[in-house]
Amino acid sequence: MFLVAVKVGGIIANQNVLADFMYDNMILLVHRLFIFVWLTTHVGELIACKWT
Repeated sequence: MFLVAVKVGGIIANQNVLADFMYDNMILLVHRLFIFVWLTTHVGELIACKWT
């Protein structure tokens, strides 16, 4: 399963503030990557945890 979220604009916006869109999209990607890595490394702990 892939979760994709990006920020886009119209043709003019993409030409005028391309770096801003690229930065925002990179931050979203890195954030999702950190969540994925954390979940995959801690899933065993979450399953083994006893909820009372």
